[in-house]
Amino acid sequence: MVDESGNLALSHPFGGLTFEESIQQDYAVMAMEHIEDLSYRAQRMLQRALGSQTLTNFAHCCASRIMVPEPLSVSEAEASEHAAEWRAAMDKEMLNLFNFGCFKKVPRSQALKHGRLVKSKWVFKVKYNSDNTIQRFRARLVAKGFTQVPGSDFYETFPPVFSHTSFRSTLAIATANDMRIDCWDLKNGFIQQKIDVEHLYMECPDGYSNVMDDGSPAALHCLRSIYGLRQSSMLLHERLTKHLIRNGFKQLKSDKCVYVKGEGAKRQILLVWVDDIILATARDDDDARTKFDVDLRSEFEVSPWTTGEADFILGMNVRRDWNAGTLHLSQPGAIEKLAMKFGLAGAERRGSSVPMDPNLKLRKTPQDFIVPASTFDYQSAVGGLLYLALTARPDVAQAVGVLSRFMSCPGQDHVEAAQQVIRYLFATKEYGITYSRDAVGAPHVYLHARKSSLAVEDSLRDSRNIIAYADADLAGDEDTRKSTTGFALLLHGGVVSWMSKLQPTVALSTAEAETIAGVEAVKQIMHLRLFLRELGQEQLSPTTVWEDNNAAIALAHGKEQSKRAKHYQMKVAFLNEQHQRGVFSYEKVGTKEQLGDQFTKALPRDDFCRYRNWMGVRPLLALDVPGGG
Repeated sequence: MVDESGNLALSHPFGGLTFEESIQQDYAVMAMEHIEDLSYRAQRMLQRALGSQTLTNFAHCCASRIMVPEPLSVSEAEASEHAAEWRAAMDKEMLNLFNFGCFKKVPRSQALKHGRLVKSKWVFKVKYNSDNTIQRFRARLVAKGFTQVPGSDFYETFPPVFSHTSFRSTLAIATANDMRIDCWDLKNGFIQQKIDVEHLYMECPDGYSNVMDDGSPAALHCLRSIYGLRQSSMLLHERLTKHLIRNGFKQLKSDKCVYVKGEGAKRQILLVWVDDIILATARDDDDARTKFDVDLRSEFEVSPWTTGEADFILGMNVRRDWNAGTLHLSQPGAIEKLAMKFGLAGAERRGSSVPMDPNLKLRKTPQDFIVPASTFDYQSAVGGLLYLALTARPDVAQAVGVLSRFMSCPGQDHVEAAQQVIRYLFATKEYGITYSRDAVGAPHVYLHARKSSLAVEDSLRDSRNIIAYADADLAGDEDTRKSTTGFALLLHGGVVSWMSKLQPTVALSTAEAETIAGVEAVKQIMHLRLFLRELGQEQLSPTTVWEDNNAAIALAHGKEQSKRAKHYQMKVAFLNEQHQRGVFSYEKVGTKEQLGDQFTKALPRDDFCRYRNWMGVRPLLALDVPGGG
């Protein structure tokens, strides 16, 4: 690839194929090893050929394509080229389980006296770093919880996790208040607590001895909870909650997996996602972080704590610029994996500028023209897109919402539309939600004030206040003529909550569709206001909801009564009540400034990019001023 002078040789290895299509493992490794040795001219040639943002990103992309297949059974693991790694991972898992006292081997006949045995299986996963390089091979022994018997093998099962809105809101608050984000992982979290039933027995796992010393059949008596059991998550959550409360944390009413401790500059915000713990503390409060770490280790076995701020949380990249006062949340790794899975990882050169063509109208496909999963796994593609649309890429929420309506009947048009969304994401994989300490509130109001030098009301300038946009697209669904609800809630310059969802009933007018959308937005506003109040950021004035329909505004404010609204009077009454209580207040916004339009229908490029920027969805290295085009 590199000649003696450090130039790039592009001639013979690729046999007429494009460089990106023909590169294999040896070329990927070579690119990673010699990328810094290329001359400047060669680097520029390669960048132009690939259309990549940086050569380093390309090299990481090459390496990430060498994905290790994950076996579905022990026999597959033993037959794979990584058999030694999988066996070592299995042995490590079994050693951990027995060291923790999770099992006791007993005669199978004794176990069967107490009912049938719970079955188990091995789950094999390759853990990757944020740049998609291999971190480790992981084998997990998992109980098949669906074989448990209610009333004897388990009782209560409900395990909560924090909502993504709570997570993003916490990041926004941390950004505005210069709080540092740290993470802890409970090592083998589920097996650190005893089981809540006396007699629970499991089959011996594949790949290990299933007989007693005398040769008789054996079973495992479960003494601690393990992954897969129906009650495991609940038991861990209960124990962790008791520990946190003992150490001064208060559980929020608005989200049972969020806890708060202290006041003012000493406030600590803690979030729990199963066995992952996220803690936000004042940047200079090392004592609080150290004390928390010591207290946690006194109760649980915890993975080593890195003293630097977390930059990879729950599969999402978190990049902090302390000088600029910004935090950037993105998922380039997940996007790359999705693109590679469906053969679209080379799509950067032909990436789309919008996730969905505004002229495209999708309808249900006749049975004879449905694309089989063997040709394109549409359900899997849309599932991967839904995850991204719910976490850190609100700009594709509308497109993915439309695609998800055709899970049972995808045609060629639907497949091509899904591929376009993936190509768009791959081309913009460095984009993410940006929160800012110096954000300026409602984007369109700031834009007008900047152009006309007008004063802006304090409540609209203050980024600590929730800014909401709500909209609806009347009868936008071609098959059912139902409307689409869309709303976005912004905090500290970035979107923290959004929705793009087909309405449950057919709306007979624009005012009705907008009222239904307003109800959904106000319900989320009520929850977010409570959440912020519990975290010490109480909303002192009604939340401004920007709406572009005069009739919907008049109905919600109780200024108009219409016979045409009698069939949705409950929704109108709900909005009237919340408006009178001071929860929200509608304000008129022009159709061309309605950010909620982003979540109701596919938009032309200029409108789409403007709203995307207003939401705070920007590339990491191009953090524009809010309100920019």
